[in-house]
Amino acid sequence: MEQQKYPGKIFYQQIFRSPGSEKIFEADVHGTIVNGLYSASGEPPDERGWKFAMDPKEAASLGMPQTPKRPTFVTDADIEFLVGEFKRSGFVGGLNYYRNVDRNWALTPFLDGAKLPQPTLLSRVTAMESSASGVKKSRQWSVTFRTCEGS
Repeated sequence: MEQQKYPGKIFYQQIFRSPGSEKIFEADVHGTIVNGLYSASGEPPDERGWKFAMDPKEAASLGMPQTPKRPTFVTDADIEFLVGEFKRSGFVGGLNYYRNVDRNWALTPFLDGAKLPQPTLLSRVTAMESSASGVKKSRQWSVTFRTCEGS
């Protein structure tokens, strides 16, 4: 399905599922953390944002150009904490989620065709802070709940 939707491209999950892909992340843990957070945030221009599908030549860098600075919604201390934890534990555990997707589908056939019953409560966690000049990103977290009605 991914090859049909993105012809000639590699879908990021294909890279994550590949044996040994953790070496891409572990080659530069600091760069991986900064680039990953920045590219998935709303801060970069489109050409520097997260790419779900990329040219095969970009696979070794996950299609992310180097980011010269950290995203504004995290501190240097946040980055260093994450870097330390991933240097300690590695990336294999997180990547194993992607490597196990087919097994998860096989273990949950009872969910095939399942629908969320209505009303459904959805939550979204945001890091925002109100100020006189508008809304700024901050380290304060809030949870927004929304009830969805309908079919």
